[in-house]
Amino acid sequence: MSFDGSKAHVRMMIVYLALAIGVGLGVFLRLINTQVKHGEEWRKLAEGREKDIREDPAKRGTIYSSDGQILAITLPVCDLYLDLTRKTQVDERGKGVYDSLNHPVILNTITDENYANGLDEVCRILANNSKTHDYNYYYSRIDSERRKAKPRGCYLIERSIPYSTWEAVCNVKGWNRAVVKSKDNESVIRQVRAHIYNNLGENTIGFRNSNLSKSYTGLEGYYDSILAGQDGKYLCRRLTRSVWIKENHPGHLMLETGDSVTIGDNMQQERIDGSDIIATIDTRFQDIAENSLRKHLARYGAES
Repeated sequence: MSFDGSKAHVRMMIVYLALAIGVGLGVFLRLINTQVKHGEEWRKLAEGREKDIREDPAKRGTIYSSDGQILAITLPVCDLYLDLTRKTQVDERGKGVYDSLNHPVILNTITDENYANGLDEVCRILANNSKTHDYNYYYSRIDSERRKAKPRGCYLIERSIPYSTWEAVCNVKGWNRAVVKSKDNESVIRQVRAHIYNNLGENTIGFRNSNLSKSYTGLEGYYDSILAGQDGKYLCRRLTRSVWIKENHPGHLMLETGDSVTIGDNMQQERIDGSDIIATIDTRFQDIAENSLRKHLARYGAES
């Protein structure tokens, strides 16, 4: 009895085809079962993770003096963190990638060339806008971390720097990716209340009682309902891990100022920035009065 290889081959192909059809049919039925029984549940779970009502804080109104100068204003400040890490490039199988000389390919958030060319400019930007630290401080702080075998991925350089300074560092060639934009899912940019003339009339103008409290003293507290405005609340969709954008979909209502609308169990409302106020304080007379008082405090050795 002779062995017919062609027939055996055909039989094997039929077996493999039957197995493939069986596996494919099983997967298809499983998908249908999931869609029918659990589809709505999974869709709601996904939507809950990717959509949310997010707050858009209202900008607090500005306090002006009677002679037209700004006494108190809301300004954006930033915490500057740098990602100076180096990572070995891996392929789709998770194995390291090597160059022609059998050296591992290293991926940096900032290339060595851009780092070397931009470090001087970054340190000058920071030093020119700092009252406490000089160029050498920033150079040593950044470069010592960069030279480590395992630099940190979220290394604090300076807290509460002006937004313009932070943006200037981002714009240095090749440094944008190295500047950390969010930490612990919170933006590094925040709004703070600033007194333009430092402590000139500070107690009269007023200030926030504490970082955790929303109450103010002085004019800030008395006219809080006018200055505060109304925070906006919008249905947003997650774009990336920490970036959200307003959701636009058929039937979505564009809110007019002051209006609100209920979507599901959540309320959306348009942001209304706070109004400005003009105080009776005249910065020229206030400066003369305060300087005179300080001279007499020193003259008589008064404590306050």
